[in-house]
Amino acid sequence: MMLGMWGPGQWNALDALWTRESGWNRYAYNEASGATGIPQALPYSKMPRAAWLPFQGGQASAGAQIGWGLPYVAQVYGTPGAAWAHELAVGWYDSGGYLPPGASVAVNTTGRPEPVGTLRAEVDLNLKLNGQQLETIRLAWVRGGGTSEASRLEINRQVRPSARLNG
Repeated sequence: MMLGMWGPGQWNALDALWTRESGWNRYAYNEASGATGIPQALPYSKMPRAAWLPFQGGQASAGAQIGWGLPYVAQVYGTPGAAWAHELAVGWYDSGGYLPPGASVAVNTTGRPEPVGTLRAEVDLNLKLNGQQLETIRLAWVRGGGTSEASRLEINRQVRPSARLNG
């Protein structure tokens, strides 16, 4: 097995990487990018067909996904530690996906795929008086992707200096 060639010290890095990427969930799917499976292959067609998700024409075989992912890490990064360092520095190897219904590493009781990873929702509030733009307030809610990433609300207020109230 490839982890043997890297030594036992690399297991923690691989575990951290794939836990963050997919939660070791063979059905993990990032709807935004199309990254698929435990290693978050992009495109999914890089993996053997057995590794693909059922809607992609495969069986979501964890063994096939891991069997593809280990050599991928070795070829692209050299070691899981280097791949994990890249993930921490750049923020991707990939990030997020969908948690399928049912029980896996986590339990999803929604009955439908549930997004995991970082989510962001934004809304702009445009405040006007007599048709004149006074200010814009952008509210952005960001949900962290893991236990170490907290949710937060970002507020960006832009006041138009030329806006005047006519009284």
